[in-house]
Amino acid sequence: MHSYISSPGKTAQILKKYGIRLKKSLGQSFLIDTNSAKKIISYAGVNADDVILEVGSGIGSLTEILLPGVKRWF
Repeated sequence: MHSYISSPGKTAQILKKYGIRLKKSLGQSFLIDTNSAKKIISYAGVNADDVILEVGSGIGSLTEILLPGVKRWF
């Protein structure tokens, strides 16, 4: 079974590995629910011909799920 970046354990592992600490004063948060990430991508209605510009991708929780379904990503 694939462990998505958006799973709580994988997110915690990445944050620890790279020394990333959340700053509440900056309103920082990370998506830690793979089902929610998949729903967000589904609701966006992207398809194989789309070119996506992702701003503020964080650690890649949505990117990982989005990439296989689009033509190009920046």
